[in-house]
Amino acid sequence: MRASGAAFDVGAGVAAKLVFSVQPVSTTAGAPFGPSVQVVDSQGNAVTSSTASVSLALGSNPGNGTLWGAALVAVSGGTAAFAGLSIDSAGTGYTLVASSAGLAGATSAAFDISVGPGAKLAFLVQPSNTLAGVVMAPAVQVAVQDSAGNLLAASTADITLALGNGPGVATLTGGGSIVATAGAATFAGLSVDKAGVGYTLTALAPGLSGVTSDGFDVTAGAASRLAFVTQPASAEVGATLLPVTVAMQDSLGNPASSAAAVIALTLGDNPGLATLSGASTADLVDGLVTF
Repeated sequence: MRASGAAFDVGAGVAAKLVFSVQPVSTTAGAPFGPSVQVVDSQGNAVTSSTASVSLALGSNPGNGTLWGAALVAVSGGTAAFAGLSIDSAGTGYTLVASSAGLAGATSAAFDISVGPGAKLAFLVQPSNTLAGVVMAPAVQVAVQDSAGNLLAASTADITLALGNGPGVATLTGGGSIVATAGAATFAGLSVDKAGVGYTLTALAPGLSGVTSDGFDVTAGAASRLAFVTQPASAEVGATLLPVTVAMQDSLGNPASSAAAVIALTLGDNPGLATLSGASTADLVDGLVTF
C-alpha cells in the first residue's frame, strides 16, 4: 500500500541570472526588432516577482554599428520586453548583451543586419574649392544608400548632378547623368566657369531622396586679359569724356581682383588724327582702373 501526501507548491528561487527568452532576429539596417530577456533563478525558473531593470548593449559588433531605441526596460512578470530596437550598420554576427545589477548577464545568439532597400543619395566625396574653369580634385562622388546610410553596392541608379545654389549665372561642366557602379557615381572633370562664393551641387535619382552638397567657392584664375567694363561715350571736341573703366580678367572673364599692374590707355582707331589728353596710365585697384 502507499499513501499520497497533501499537494504542495514549488516556487522559483532567488533571482540569479538573465536569459534571452526571445532572441534578436536578423533584419535590415534601421528596421525595428524586439528581443525579450527573462529573470530566472539558478535553475532557470522565471522569477515573476522581479522588479529589476534590464539594459541591452551590443556585444559582437562586426559592422561598427550603433544600437538605437529604448535599451533599458523594467521587468514585468519576470520579463523585460524590448520593442523598436534597431542597428544602423550592416554586418554578420552581431550579438546583444543583457545586464542587470546583482544578476549574471546573458549574451544573445548571433544575428545579421543586412543593407536595406535604396532610399537616398549621399555625397561620398564633396566638391572642393577650385579656380574658375579648373577641374575639381578629388572627383566628386555620389552614392546610393539605404535609410540608415549603408552603401547599396548593387545599385545601378541613374544619378544626375547639377548646380544648386550659386552667386550668379554659371555653367557646370562635367555634370549631367551617370549610372552608378558598385552603388556610386564618380563625376570626373567637374568645373564651374564663374567665380563666386557659396556654390552647391544637387544630386537626384529616380525613386531616391536627393541631396545637396556642402558649399564651395570658385575663385578667378590667373589674369590673362583686359576688358572695358565702362565703354567710352561720344563727346564734343575738347570735352572731358565720361569715366572709362577697364578690368583685368582671367581667361573666362572673371575679375582678377588680386592682379597688380599699370594700365595704359591709348587711342586705337583714330580717324581724326586726334590727341588723347588726360591721365592715360593708372594702377589697378581690386582688378579695376578708372580713367
